[in-house]
Amino acid sequence: MDPKEQLQAIRELDEALNRQRTDYWIFGGWAVDLHLGRVTRDHADIDVAVWDADFAEFGVTATAAGWQEIEPSGTRGYAVYGLCPQRCAP
Repeated sequence: MDPKEQLQAIRELDEALNRQRTDYWIFGGWAVDLHLGRVTRDHADIDVAVWDADFAEFGVTATAAGWQEIEPSGTRGYAVYGLCPQRCAP
């Protein structure tokens, strides 16, 4: 995904999570770029954190927004989602 597509994905996920009143945090490279207000480099992923208690609801919300769980939580301590059909591979 190019940066514009990733920003659109972040925007859509933000809208969906806000509708559900789910607290979340962007971290990693996109957190830096969002803080700076500009894209500083290409990003391979979008890192999102939610409270453990909200994880199941996050999965429902993300799936409804077009994301697919491609690696379940527990395998590496976190779940991996891909925005389908554009990108569904870890």
